[in-house]
Amino acid sequence: MLIDLHCHTKQIKKGDGKARNVTKELFRQKIEEADIKIVGITNHNAFCFDQYKELKDSVKEICQVWPGVEIDISGDPKYHLIVIANPSQVDDFNAKVKTLFDGQDVDTCLLDISVVCDTFKDLDVIYIAHFHNKKPAMSEKDRDKLIELVNDRSRVFVEPSDHRTLGVYANFDYGVMIGSDVKDWNKYEKCNFAELRLPVGSFNDFCRLAKRDTVIVKTLLSQKPSILLNGIPHPGVVVPLQIYPDINVIFGPKGTGKSNMLASLYEEMVAKGKKCIKYVGSDKSAEFKSLTDISDMDINIEALGIESCEDDFQLITDWNDTIPTSFSRAC
Repeated sequence: MLIDLHCHTKQIKKGDGKARNVTKELFRQKIEEADIKIVGITNHNAFCFDQYKELKDSVKEICQVWPGVEIDISGDPKYHLIVIANPSQVDDFNAKVKTLFDGQDVDTCLLDISVVCDTFKDLDVIYIAHFHNKKPAMSEKDRDKLIELVNDRSRVFVEPSDHRTLGVYANFDYGVMIGSDVKDWNKYEKCNFAELRLPVGSFNDFCRLAKRDTVIVKTLLSQKPSILLNGIPHPGVVVPLQIYPDINVIFGPKGTGKSNMLASLYEEMVAKGKKCIKYVGSDKSAEFKSLTDISDMDINIEALGIESCEDDFQLITDWNDTIPTSFSRAC
């Protein structure tokens, strides 16, 4: 399911641009076209309660809408931080945001992260900070500070600017998220979105999934269709496995029969008339060699209009080192 937890619906700051303003009709149209199932409304330094309710009602049967705000933080250097709340607490969230920005100039204000976390400490919220190549970006030092203040690593996410960078940080166990940061609602469906492999029905489910709660993971997995197949790692050994219509990865120490198991699962899937692709990590060297093999290639250097230098290479090949003459003999 596709989610967008960095979505603007209003021109708030001077640099935002009018194309961020959206009607409820255009909002619903674009949410449907992009097939978004969860969207967080995160305008700069403000939360419009009335618009939130209007947009939420416009897509209530097709998409969850979560309340949020994007805040300018006075870090080292300064950065943008998104705070998204449990929609069941939207009234309290609205009051907290009003308190936080009371008397502030939305174009120039820079809030202290300690003040922000203290303001939302009694609410059920998650934090998403601009990071790495998404400017203005949070530093590693400020990320550590935020995790310390929140006291729950699973509630803190970082947002790079592209999926490639996101994948790198995810591989190093960062909580990562990417959103549209939409600038023109007429092009909303062309934006970057995050994809959850498991269907999430609520804010609570999302947070438990981020925490890698075993019960919620199993519960959400049970909602996905699956096929029971028999993996055969070694002759006479059968391992029943639940395979999902998604990417399934088999981990294990060397010599445990992973390749054999994958081959047997693939054969059974094909026999059932299912379309699938298998990939064995150890095959990558052989695959690369086959792609770079030139043994059967007709090579004609003269077709390039240059000399082959065949005689020169032969001279180098035939060259042999000689025993050097000692200084004593030379004198």
